[in-house]
Amino acid sequence: MDSSEYRQQIKTFRLKYVFLAAKIIKTARYVIMKLSENYPYKGVYEKCLV
Repeated sequence: MDSSEYRQQIKTFRLKYVFLAAKIIKTARYVIMKLSENYPYKGVYEKCLV
């Protein structure tokens, strides 16, 4: 794998899993992140956080 392919894979990963629209709710005890119902990788993201 050359460096341009590697960079493209990193960009794809960032677009799918890092850059996402979420609502952050902070209470006295918890910080809650609410993802959009239409986010296609919601299940994968939730598994990573658990």
